[in-house]
Amino acid sequence: MKTDLPARLRRCVDLVGSGDKLAREANIPRSTLETYLTGKAEPKASRLADICRVCGVSGHWLLTGDGDMARPALHDEADLARAIDKINATFTGVRTKQQGNDAELTAPERKVLSGFRAAGPERREIFLDLAATTKVDRVA
Repeated sequence: MKTDLPARLRRCVDLVGSGDKLAREANIPRSTLETYLTGKAEPKASRLADICRVCGVSGHWLLTGDGDMARPALHDEADLARAIDKINATFTGVRTKQQGNDAELTAPERKVLSGFRAAGPERREIFLDLAATTKVDRVA
């Protein structure tokens, strides 16, 4: 059964035990979390990433309600390296020059890739989770 974002956020509260605990561990003011839980406001991407990290849920599930709720785990350095290669390939393959020249990224693509590279392992998992479920049109 697909639910709306506030319902999925309430599920996250249940996973950690209380709204106070989720707010504290995700570094979100309790009153702000309450606006998310009631649907009066929607969290920014960075807040969603923090909620996913604290609760151990998939970013794709939290955003859309589709797929598995649990975040896929990276088990070792090799998994992380493969994940980084996958996201790099996704973004560098978006816009490539003919005849094998270096890839050219648009400003938004560079910003996303830079954010991914600067993120810690838990936030990288969220990027990867979203990238894995997003169809990217490739332009030659």
